Amino acid sequence: MDLPQLSTQPASMKLTASANPVTPPPSYSPSLTSVPSYAIQPSEDELSLETSGRSQSPIPCGEFTVKTGNLTVTLHEQEFGAGIPTYRQNAIIKGSVAVGEHAAIALLIKLEGRQKLSIADIGTHERLMFSDTHDL
Repeated sequence: MDLPQLSTQPASMKLTASANPVTPPPSYSPSLTSVPSYAIQPSEDELSLETSGRSQSPIPCGEFTVKTGNLTVTLHEQEFGAGIPTYRQNAIIKGSVAVGEHAAIALLIKLEGRQKLSIADIGTHERLMFSDTHDL
């Protein structure tokens, strides 16, 4: 019985040509002079089909109140039950200071802005953004 001989050379790959030839893509040359202008709102002849992005949550209507002795400080537009007063970007600090009867006081207001960043599995980082003192 004759055994087939095995070749020690690698087998060759057979390539076949396709009936549809591959054509290169059309040429493209970007032009920086033809960049369209951008506007936040569509013009009269344009229409927004769908928008997404940052939602505008309503301004909170709660109050944050601290009372110490004859002095009561109330800050408006706060979340109900907030442990510290919190303001959104570009918010105006609104509130009132009430002084009890027969009290003479000098009022000094200190505003601090802090950024607190929490990232899962990494931790929390807090940074003082500003600190201003105002004598009223």
